[in-house]
Amino acid sequence: MRLNEGWSAKVGRAVLSYNQQLLLGNAEGVKFTGGQPSGMPQYAAPPEDNILNYKTMQFIGLNKTWASDNWSGNNVLSFLFTNSGYQYTAGGAASNMQTTGIHGWFPMGDLTMEASAYYQFGAYYTMQVQAYQLHLKAEYLINDDALVGAGVEMIGGSKAEDYAQYTTRSFIAQYGTNQRFNGFMESFYVGSLYAYTGLNDYFGKLHLQLTNDSGLLLMPHVFTKNVAYTTGDPRYLGTEIDCIYNCNLSEDVTLTWDTHICYLQRRIRRALQGCRTELMQGCTCARVYLFVRKTLRK
Repeated sequence: MRLNEGWSAKVGRAVLSYNQQLLLGNAEGVKFTGGQPSGMPQYAAPPEDNILNYKTMQFIGLNKTWASDNWSGNNVLSFLFTNSGYQYTAGGAASNMQTTGIHGWFPMGDLTMEASAYYQFGAYYTMQVQAYQLHLKAEYLINDDALVGAGVEMIGGSKAEDYAQYTTRSFIAQYGTNQRFNGFMESFYVGSLYAYTGLNDYFGKLHLQLTNDSGLLLMPHVFTKNVAYTTGDPRYLGTEIDCIYNCNLSEDVTLTWDTHICYLQRRIRRALQGCRTELMQGCTCARVYLFVRKTLRK
């Protein structure tokens, strides 16, 4: 029974045949066949006309972990290579973009270093790709109750003259997540502003163990564009401060208080949710969360 252009339905005895027919199948030629009384709605999806949707991806990952007699903990070094192919014309023409890079984590006593470097090349749609990402972070354990850290992440961006030459220098994190990067408010998420001019994130970290059952985490961020889109274009984007307080009220109950404040420049506030467009000098966004977690035990 055809309901409309896309939907139809079938009611009655039908053969259910899927995969290798181990769980749902039709044993043809034997006494007991696979026919079952059933009601089955069906939908015929329209043809996919988005020629820029994801088409194919291949990757190679290598990881090495080793210990050092002079350092505490294990050193970790990893290598990643990906190839992403996209069809960009109705006739079937495709582009392939490659990303390769390394990530390392190195504990050295009270000092811990983390770094990554990635480079993108190839083609994306009709654009030639030449993009990079660099990340460096250092953390130092002052004592059992205090840890400080600082770092920088640079995500490549493009100028107007790059696009005029059909070249993009904007780094794209295609399949990953950035929820643990660039501030907890996620004002500069993957695919947003730094898909154009890139992003520099200068950040710090302070973790204090206040008591045996409570701790405080403070992380400031200063954001700038990786490049100026045009000559004279200001590069400062905004400042964010993340503050998280944790307290174990009992063995099974934990209290978490999150406060996040972000001051954003007027030029970018229209792209970010929660900012008032009529403000003239900039906008300040704030979020406060309160969580109480209860651990259930058998």
